[in-house]
Amino acid sequence: QYPHQNFSNISINNSISFGSGQAYYINWTTNSSTLPMGRASFGQKFFEIRNFTTALPSDTIESLAVHWREDETPGYDESSFELWVYNSTPEWEQVLPATVNTTTNTLNISNYLQMGEFGLMEAAVCPIVSTSWVQPYDYNDSAPHDASELFLTPSSACVKIVADNVVYDCNGYSISYNTPSLTAAIAINGSHTNITIKNCNIEGHDYGIYINDTTYSNISNNSLHSLGGAYPAIHIDDGEYNTISGNTLDDNYNSMLLYINNSNITNNTIANSHYGISMLDSPLEPHEANIISDNVIYNMLFYPIAVLGPNNIIKNNRINNTYASGIYLVGGSNGSVIQNNTIYNVTSSDSRGIEVFSSSSVSVENNIIVRVTGYGISLSNMDFVEVINNTISDADVRGIYAYIADYTLLSNNIINESPIGLEIYDSESLNVTNNEINNHSLYGVYLRQSNHTIMDNNTIYNNSQIGIYEINSSNSDIINSNIYDNIDHGVYTENSNFTNITNNSVTNSGAVGIYLYNDTNSSTVSNNNVSGAQYGIRLSSANSTLINNRLFNNSYDYYQSAPGSTSYVYIYNTIFDNEYGVPYTNFTNLSMNDTVSSANTYYLNWTTNPAALPAAYESFEQYYVYLYNPSSSIDSMVWHWTDDQLPGYTEINLGLWEYIAGPGWSDSGATLNPGSNSINLSNVNY
Repeated sequence: QYPHQNFSNISINNSISFGSGQAYYINWTTNSSTLPMGRASFGQKFFEIRNFTTALPSDTIESLAVHWREDETPGYDESSFELWVYNSTPEWEQVLPATVNTTTNTLNISNYLQMGEFGLMEAAVCPIVSTSWVQPYDYNDSAPHDASELFLTPSSACVKIVADNVVYDCNGYSISYNTPSLTAAIAINGSHTNITIKNCNIEGHDYGIYINDTTYSNISNNSLHSLGGAYPAIHIDDGEYNTISGNTLDDNYNSMLLYINNSNITNNTIANSHYGISMLDSPLEPHEANIISDNVIYNMLFYPIAVLGPNNIIKNNRINNTYASGIYLVGGSNGSVIQNNTIYNVTSSDSRGIEVFSSSSVSVENNIIVRVTGYGISLSNMDFVEVINNTISDADVRGIYAYIADYTLLSNNIINESPIGLEIYDSESLNVTNNEINNHSLYGVYLRQSNHTIMDNNTIYNNSQIGIYEINSSNSDIINSNIYDNIDHGVYTENSNFTNITNNSVTNSGAVGIYLYNDTNSSTVSNNNVSGAQYGIRLSSANSTLINNRLFNNSYDYYQSAPGSTSYVYIYNTIFDNEYGVPYTNFTNLSMNDTVSSANTYYLNWTTNPAALPAAYESFEQYYVYLYNPSSSIDSMVWHWTDDQLPGYTEINLGLWEYIAGPGWSDSGATLNPGSNSINLSNVNY
């Protein structure tokens, strides 16, 4: 190790005239002022030559040489060395003429008169780099090199890397340029590999770092700020196995534009820009995963993350305060994964927290999306997408919107505080399972013009109008779900055929628990518990079948509205239960078939005994039901019981009596069928 640092090595030849009175001294010194524009010190090689007398010297210094060692030169361009002298007036002045000899490592001057503080400096010329390089000082407004071979954009670059296996370390120094004209701060000009660019502060250029067709390279710990025009701060054109990590990009128009494959973009901070990370489809094959992870992106005007191309992984990013969609997966991004991202405060009225467009086999999972002026998650023109374990809160248009989203799985999501929690539109064969959907100002789920949708084991509650609203759809399954505390209806289906509503608990609906309306045909409502509504189950113009439902504590357990045209209703083994106490005690089990005319409205309720029973009769298991049917008859009604209800009764003595206020109790003339544990009554009109 050479022992000297921050030193000057000089040689002087000088003759002083006898009697001239000239006397001067030589010292090493530090730099006492701002260096000249575009110049940097070489190794802190400053020294001073000053008079002992006030008189100016009458004789010149015949020759002066400044020396350096070869091992001091890495990172410097010897041919650009200059000697400058400083006096208070006119401050720094270049010593001319001066001769640089790069063979002997010297700078030589002759016949020099002026005294002052001298410094050996390098003109800050942008380098062409073919070996690893540590930048020694700031490059400010330095003359760039031609880079027109990079498809004409950029046409010039300050630092131009032209070889493999180069580490370019700015060492915290800056590369800035105040008059950009298709310039790049750093450019890699061809098919190179194993390049590292690190610790640079870049501003003022059009492009910050421009890389063309480079593999196994690393861009890390750089700061790119206020780059000009609409050009990207970091641009990679056709690269593989590259890493962009730990960079800070601020106040740029376009932060990153990447055509890459098999690369990592991680732990970057991007702020106050138009675009964040834009990753477009690389022509390289095969398409393997790029990973965009653990980035912090905020205060963006357009897309923080936009990706076009298959098999990409976007995970663990945090996106705050953006105008357009937080994460945008563009057409053809098949097989991609969007996972564990947090997206907060997306402000455009048509924005999306996450948008997936025209792609297949995409997974959107474990994301948190809060406060979106548009849609939480939007899926359109795609198929075989999985949306799992996401939390979406406070989206102003929709929590999740699925449009032409065939064969999509929506599972284990929490969706709250939107006008509509989940909208499925014009889609085929969706599976909606295990979701929690609540506190929406219109509907929990809105299903329209879609077929073969399965909604299974969902919890849907506290919605201001309808829990599940189905319209113009067919072959839907609404099953095994808990639907409660919805202000209007629990389940409402309109103009939809072959809907299966089974094994649901529908409670405390403000209007109707389950409502089949307006040409909802060939549908089945079975094994549901419906309670706490004004109308438990209500049908209007619905040719449907009800099987094994339990209705209790509703103002009207079953309500048949007058249809617009004749409809057919089939009810089997429906339990009209008591409104208090133990379930399935004091209940009535009924079946009913009816051709409902356009003028027919009626309802059925469980009820208590309205008056003293006829002499010598007792109630069978409190089997009471109230029928209101003022306009026409019901085709047939059947009361059922089971063998385990019979002990203590004589089955052949059972009869069906009717009570009308005024006349009182009378035998209805119903037909007892002990073999089937039933009693039948036809043409019922009360």
